Amino acid sequence: MDKIKSWRHRRIWIKPEYLDLLKGLDGISLREREYVDEWINSGKPLVGRAINPCDQSDEDLVPLGLMLHLSNMQKKRLNIQVELAAVLKVEEPLDLLKVLEVLPTTMAVKARNMLTLLGEYPIQVKVFGSAFWSYEGQKNYMTEYSDIDLLILPSHNCDLFKLAETLCELSDSIGIRLDGEFEFQKGYSVSWREFAGNAGELLMKTDIGPKMMARNQLIEEFNDPHR
Repeated sequence: MDKIKSWRHRRIWIKPEYLDLLKGLDGISLREREYVDEWINSGKPLVGRAINPCDQSDEDLVPLGLMLHLSNMQKKRLNIQVELAAVLKVEEPLDLLKVLEVLPTTMAVKARNMLTLLGEYPIQVKVFGSAFWSYEGQKNYMTEYSDIDLLILPSHNCDLFKLAETLCELSDSIGIRLDGEFEFQKGYSVSWREFAGNAGELLMKTDIGPKMMARNQLIEEFNDPHR
């Protein structure tokens, strides 16, 4: 498998024959276990996540997440690990444009208008969170009042300051609560709402957990992608 710059937010498919070797499922109910098995057997992806303190410390284990949506609409996040050999394929996060079909109608119209307003920026607009699970589960888990989590992949010539301000303004003006992250070439990411502030240090999210980075260092690395 080609080297993945980041596992976080990637769509990751598991070979069904490895179902019995999934780690992190101790203590879940039979109903929940059936949900996991059915999800994977039907060819749906899990999502890559950061390592957390409860994970087994084995670099050959891939950390994954699955959101259970049970019939009573309760949600439960599962933190799963699996051997690298069990990974069938890895694909990039979903484009926002692709998930519009599963969003509530009014939200979908607003989101499409937002994409038009962001058209001047050299970015890719991806999604994670409830919009992702709604698309992959082919069932709407959102309401008109739900947030949309945006994963923004900016090109190195993008004005990050202006983009962060625009995203914050759009969240108010179009009537959708927007949240999410900028993801950079090295695979780490930062909340674009936090970036829009004035803090000298920013919380970076990486595959191996969070770390602090000076704002100036982040901007220098972004402006010089060969660093």
